[in-house]
Order: sequence, then C-alpha cells, then structure tokens
Amino acid sequence: MNEIVSAFFSLPSTAIYMICGAAAGVFGNLLGTLISRFVSINYLQYILVVAAIVLSVHLLDRHLPDAKLISETMEETRKISLFATLFKAHPEAEEVYLKKLEDIIEETPHSEIQDKFINLAATTIQEYLNKYMISAKTEIVYKLIKRNEEVLNGLGYNPKMCVNYYLGAPDSYIETSA
Repeated sequence: MNEIVSAFFSLPSTAIYMICGAAAGVFGNLLGTLISRFVSINYLQYILVVAAIVLSVHLLDRHLPDAKLISETMEETRKISLFATLFKAHPEAEEVYLKKLEDIIEETPHSEIQDKFINLAATTIQEYLNKYMISAKTEIVYKLIKRNEEVLNGLGYNPKMCVNYYLGAPDSYIETSA
C-alpha cells in the first residue's frame, strides 16, 4: 500500500489534480443520476458534477502539499539504515512514526516542522535503544558509551551533524578516530 501511495504522490501535481478531478466528476455524475431519479430539477446532474470537481480541487489545494511532505519524509526515513532496521524488526514502529509525522504536520507551523521531525527521529530511536539496553551485555553497553564519547568529541558543537550521525546518515558527519 505504501508503494502505491508513494507512487501516486510522486506524480506531478497537475496529474494528481486531473486524476482526482476526474474521479470527483464521476462521483458527481453518479450522485446526480441517483438524485435526479427522485427529484426533477433541470441540470441537477451537471451542477453536482461541477460542484464535486470544485470541491476536490479545493480539498487538494489544502491537503496535497502536506500529503506529499508526509510521503516524501517517510520515503527518506525508510532509506536511513537505522530506521530501515527498526521498521523491519518492529513494523508497528513505522505505523506509530507515520501517525506522529501526520500529527506534527497538522499541528505545527511550517517554520518549526524540520525541528519537530528531527526531534521525532531522535526520540523514536532513543525509545527503542533504551528498550534493548536493559538486556544488553555490559561489554556492548560500554562499547556504545565509548563510541558515543568519540563521536561527540569529533562532532564538537554541531547539533545537526550529531543528529545526522545518530540517524545513520554517514555522509553528513565528521569521521572520528577509531
């Protein structure tokens, strides 16, 4: 299902408007035909077709940018190795993550969305890391702590690079000495 949604939203906006407008026109036509059997109003069917198309365009204007943003963000998130592993091991995590993305887009001003996305990614990873750290061997925990220390020293005071590192985007962080 995700592939179908992603493919749909990867179409140019004009194509999406045309497809939705055509579907709305068909729906308006069917509704007009159904109502005209009970009510005799001239041009009712045509009025309903036009109204359905106008309504679909209005709704698309309002929701298409957000839907595309959600789709693109989820595609990029799935490409990050850490999230790919997490979503494979915990399919429910992907559903929860998607729901939280939708909530962020609905409730957050556009100027703050990027920060909220980064926060969501970090808290999601931290949640599952904490879940498994309880049962991890002491040597593994120690290696993780030492590696985190090396990374933090290597990244200095650049929070964006720190987040990129922890999200598994290795091209965008500074290499540390081993």
